[in-house]
Amino acid sequence: MFVFIGLVSFLFVYFKKNKKAMPITNNIMLSDLNNRQKEIISILKKEKIVTQKYLLNKLNIPKGSLSRNLKSLEAKELIEIKKFGLTNKIKIK
Repeated sequence: MFVFIGLVSFLFVYFKKNKKAMPITNNIMLSDLNNRQKEIISILKKEKIVTQKYLLNKLNIPKGSLSRNLKSLEAKELIEIKKFGLTNKIKIK
């Protein structure tokens, strides 16, 4: 009985200790992103390439907030931003 309790306790501690956030790239973890950035990544995974205007309409957030989040994701090398007329095209790397 004590061996069983010890084994269960060991497994619980082992899996709790080794539980890590799911990586989305080699060195960036999903937990390193804020909720809005996670939403942007989720949309880009579904749509592949979108315009910044599309993201503005989809997320219903201020233009400045979107720009800051996109620049942060670009700095983390998760997305690529290309000029496209008066807007930008965004794609996941």
